[in-house]
Amino acid sequence: MKFAKIVPLAAAAIVSLSAAASASTISVVYGNGAVVAAPADTSAASSATGTIQAFNEVSNLTLGSNLKFNGYDIAAGTAIDSHMLFLSPTAGKTASSAIFSFSTDILAVFTNTRALNLTDALLGAAGTAYNAIAGRGLEPSDSFLVVGGDTIAMNLNATTTPGDWVRVITAADVAPVPLPAGALLLPGALALLGAAKRRRKSAA
Repeated sequence: MKFAKIVPLAAAAIVSLSAAASASTISVVYGNGAVVAAPADTSAASSATGTIQAFNEVSNLTLGSNLKFNGYDIAAGTAIDSHMLFLSPTAGKTASSAIFSFSTDILAVFTNTRALNLTDALLGAAGTAYNAIAGRGLEPSDSFLVVGGDTIAMNLNATTTPGDWVRVITAADVAPVPLPAGALLLPGALALLGAAKRRRKSAA
């Protein structure tokens, strides 16, 4: 009877030793910005709203090799989230500014067309069709500034389709799960399990 009670306790304690992961949260702090759902394809995302829009892409991805673009070098083994920010032009020139905050630190900002196109397959949102669109990166008239580690200020001037696109890489939002009370009993449970096995052998 003791053997049957000890096994579930030990198993429950082992299963509980995990962490919860979710996408880094994006918030609009100031300006003409909006957080939207990932679109079915990037062409549809190019709707002319005049607003800098942001959506989540991959979540809790552990890099198998270094990620090097735009002067950034994120080491292999780093767990990351990725997010896309974009502004599509309305009739004529569209200028817009917004400040976005993330729940974790910003590790890199990819701003040129080559970096965006080459990382779509790895970092793009599941279910979103990415088109290798020429000229979707930032232009000399565009600017951004990372402030305080987790906030980015964007000043974009989208003159032609497909507009301005930026991929922001943040640290994965992995929250540690509090150690359950059962886990604290794990060493003792394993010791009792061994003792129970020895008693069963000696009684046989």
